[in-house]
Amino acid sequence: MKKFTLLATLMGGFILSQAQTAVTIQQIQTVSPQTLATCVDSSSPEGQQVKVRGVVVMDAGLAQAASGRNLWIQAGTGPWSGLDIFDAAAVDLDGLVAGDSVELTGTVEEFAPTGGPKAESELISITAVNIIGSGNPVQSTLVNLGDLNDNTQLNILSTGEQYEGVYVELQNVEVTAVVYFSNNTRVSFNVKDANGNLINVSDRFLAQRLPASGGNFVPPTVGTIYTSLKGILIHSPNGCKNYNGRGYELHPFSSADYQVLQGFSPPTISGIMNSPAAPTSSQSVTIQATIADADGTVDSAKVYYAVGVSNTNYIPLMMTGAASTYTATIPAQANGSFVKYYISAWDNDQLIATQPNVPGNLNPKAYVVADNGLTIKDIQYTPFVDGNSIYRDQTVTVTGVVTASAQPGNLGYVFIQQEGQLGWGGVMCIGNNALSTLVVGDKVTVTGDVKESFGCTRIENISNIVSAGTGSINPLTLDPDVFSTYDFAANEQYESMLIELANPAMNGKVYIINTNADAPANFAEYRVGKDALLPDNGCRVIAGRQTGSAYSSLNVSYVNDSSWALTDGIMNVPVEVVQYGDCMESVTGIIYYSFSNMKLLPRNNGDYVNYDAGCDGISAIDNRNLAEVKVYPSPANGEIHVDYEFSYNAKATLQLVDMMGRTVYAQTLSGAQGAQVLSTAAIVNGTYLIRITDGNNLLFIDKVVVLK
Repeated sequence: MKKFTLLATLMGGFILSQAQTAVTIQQIQTVSPQTLATCVDSSSPEGQQVKVRGVVVMDAGLAQAASGRNLWIQAGTGPWSGLDIFDAAAVDLDGLVAGDSVELTGTVEEFAPTGGPKAESELISITAVNIIGSGNPVQSTLVNLGDLNDNTQLNILSTGEQYEGVYVELQNVEVTAVVYFSNNTRVSFNVKDANGNLINVSDRFLAQRLPASGGNFVPPTVGTIYTSLKGILIHSPNGCKNYNGRGYELHPFSSADYQVLQGFSPPTISGIMNSPAAPTSSQSVTIQATIADADGTVDSAKVYYAVGVSNTNYIPLMMTGAASTYTATIPAQANGSFVKYYISAWDNDQLIATQPNVPGNLNPKAYVVADNGLTIKDIQYTPFVDGNSIYRDQTVTVTGVVTASAQPGNLGYVFIQQEGQLGWGGVMCIGNNALSTLVVGDKVTVTGDVKESFGCTRIENISNIVSAGTGSINPLTLDPDVFSTYDFAANEQYESMLIELANPAMNGKVYIINTNADAPANFAEYRVGKDALLPDNGCRVIAGRQTGSAYSSLNVSYVNDSSWALTDGIMNVPVEVVQYGDCMESVTGIIYYSFSNMKLLPRNNGDYVNYDAGCDGISAIDNRNLAEVKVYPSPANGEIHVDYEFSYNAKATLQLVDMMGRTVYAQTLSGAQGAQVLSTAAIVNGTYLIRITDGNNLLFIDKVVVLK
């Protein structure tokens, strides 16, 4: 009888546990006021697999994330009623449309933006999609902007968090700023309510994508009033613990989500350009723009221009219009002049639009008068703290000497630098296969488009490369503390230039002062500085990663983790993991800007002068040949021979690794020398890596092809 009771109890507990996997959206989302007061808004079932029901808010495929398999469901309206569904692998999500009633099985996750806390509840790793019904109404929840953010755009957790993931509506809000980003291919804008409370309206969905990024959205102008503005509310924390997000954000997903108050829409100004882009002192410049009015007609437009970086005395010029194209001519200016301008337009309701909104503290458009053609300095120099080139999105021709190349043994990317420049002299060049033939010291003239990538100015889509002989660039020697934290005035001028970091003290050393500048995350960046006791000073250094946003060398041994040998590119040299207190006389490389930091990109081991592991007078790599290894034949048919000789009695591991990172063969190597024969009888044809490690160091790595 006791056994039966125990079994029943256990079965009852099991049934209860199974039943608890079915939860409501409200149960996932609700956070108590007491918890919110501590700046924590995480979901209580985080990490659990659950079943949840709701009505699909928008068609699948409208979001720009998770391969379009990012959508929201909601249970009714009001607080805690919406939930983010995010799964790039869930094919069954593709067919869902607004109004479908669904039951989804997946795992609750709290998404944490880079540099911020867990902030947004999601259902990921979807394992089951069950459509229960269709045609349900999708309704929005009316909220007060003042319950979400304050007038400095700080989020208000106590009243705003309940609407995270909910399809909400704001009424009677006015556009205060329009912000273009991602090389002007995307746009967001800010709106305020009558009390000045602010929220950013951004483009998670196709509805707010510009033609350059696959949409047809026409951005509003400052002063536009929306009687109704709807969208999904997303949380980007910034109100607690000094997090630096944008507060609660609104993301519309349909053109019907934007309702403009008629008679309160200023003109739109777009497509601003000056021709020629780089005039001589004898050429006037035509300013052209497309100006239109959605709820009336354009009454007039003016160009305002000023000559000189610090001059704020703008001179007005009346523009003339044909259809929606308006032009004006700025008279010729002296060689070397820095000319700034912006445009204002008025409609029949006498509403005004200004682009860029210089009176509202935005940066003007600008160009340089250049009798001898543009230089790298002309396209890099800017007095504006956003760091963007005044020639952004324009085609230019400039000349420079190659300081980093894509040749074997070098950085892997091409940078050129203007001779004789102590600042604003370097630029990255991409987008032409002929760049790979250039070597350090080549002098070239390139033609291409000026672009901004993660805040770094580059020349892309290069259409022409012409040899101009050879040249020589000596690195500019700087104290690593110059780059401790990004400062526009101190740092921006060195972007993309060849820099040597050295300790200015007599016989001073440069130390590894922080082995991971992004802990607990790791993006392969470490810090070097002149004082090992100040780990937040000095300059970031990155090596061993090549991705769409990391442009470091695979020919530098000194990395902050051995995993970079095979991650984000295959390193071509032995790995030496940097340690706190290691030192060197100096380190040279290209200074690059990304993700709010300047960082050094050494090109190869030769950029490190007398690297000393432990700073004990013994060079880490230069005076230690860890291994001599010969692998043959390749392609291998039947056997792979590995002959090895170590500089010490090693206990090493030989691995054959496929291109998915899976080990298909492993063998221990002992002693100072020997030979190993690997049979390929059970190994499928393909390309593999031969990898030898001794527990601390990557001693050898190379490719071998198996072809039977």
